[in-house]
Amino acid sequence: MTALVEQKEYERIGSLDGLRSLAIILVLLGHYVVGGDANRGLRSIAYKLSMAGWVGVDLFFVLSGFLITGILIRAREQPNRFRNFYARRTLRIFPLYYLALTIGFVVVPLFSHCSRVLWRDQWPYWFYVANFRVRDVISPCVNVGHFWSLAIEEQFYAIWPAIVLLASTRAARRACIAIVVLSITIRCLMVSMSVDWRPYYWTFARGDALACGSFIAFCFTSAEDRRRLTRWSLPVAVLSGAIVAALAWWNRLETIYRRDDSFTTLAGRVLVPLLLALFFTSLLVLALQWRTMSRVLDIAPFRFIARYSYGLYVWHMMLIPLVIAYTPTLSLWPRAAVGFAASFAAAIASYHLFESPFLALKRYFPQRHL
Repeated sequence: MTALVEQKEYERIGSLDGLRSLAIILVLLGHYVVGGDANRGLRSIAYKLSMAGWVGVDLFFVLSGFLITGILIRAREQPNRFRNFYARRTLRIFPLYYLALTIGFVVVPLFSHCSRVLWRDQWPYWFYVANFRVRDVISPCVNVGHFWSLAIEEQFYAIWPAIVLLASTRAARRACIAIVVLSITIRCLMVSMSVDWRPYYWTFARGDALACGSFIAFCFTSAEDRRRLTRWSLPVAVLSGAIVAALAWWNRLETIYRRDDSFTTLAGRVLVPLLLALFFTSLLVLALQWRTMSRVLDIAPFRFIARYSYGLYVWHMMLIPLVIAYTPTLSLWPRAAVGFAASFAAAIASYHLFESPFLALKRYFPQRHL
């Protein structure tokens, strides 16, 4: 996810590393803490909170919109702005992504008992459209279903740079608002047609979080808008967070908006994505503007996690079958700890041994930083 990969461009804003780290920790908890006991004291609370880890993806979407739009705004007057933008994105995102697909679809079947994944099941992942087929189970040994979020972002940024770089600021801000309205409308239509899982995965229904983050990036170009955002961010965060908490209490925290459940409420399917987008957007503003919060988020452990967050996201789900296979006697939390350790090991190794040479090539495509 794009929010996972912009450490260098935004290294001066340490609070963003903190938010990025919180998001990836939530995602890892949501995927590794599975099958726990939801009725036993403190462990019950921890388990229920971890089951809400899927909201980390919504935070990533907001961060991605803000980070990429900020980069594009500063590139408006630069020469070769389209070439440089897409070259840098390609060097950062594609090598690791396609390495993971090659391992999952080519290497694993060669050296395991797993059968080869048919091309008809592979191609959506190779072309970044897997979010339209994410419910399909392609192989018990190849776990790449989490790449749906990467597909959404690539589809969004296939057209978004042209809007930011070619349109006026006013038009681009209006486009952000239009995307939010369109996403809500599409979710309403899907619910009215009794669509099951698609509101969670389809790009057309998930654009509001990306658009909210992008809108904030435009607002931060104006001192007056920035002050206004800061003034309203805390009330919006409290209100949206309280509503989500109330809905979660009513409809169970871990199932309020998950693909695995049959949703029965309009609120869960239509409103929760918007509320989460507003909550995380407000949190982002507070993290950028409140010095105390910024200092809390800008600590060494968060900076460390943020550096490897893209690799963590790519590898963690692919390692789950191995973790389960080699820890059959471990209980829930020790197994989760092994999963965390394996994910960090894979992310650190891939960053230094594989990704770094590609990242070094970004110097040939200069871009203004903060």
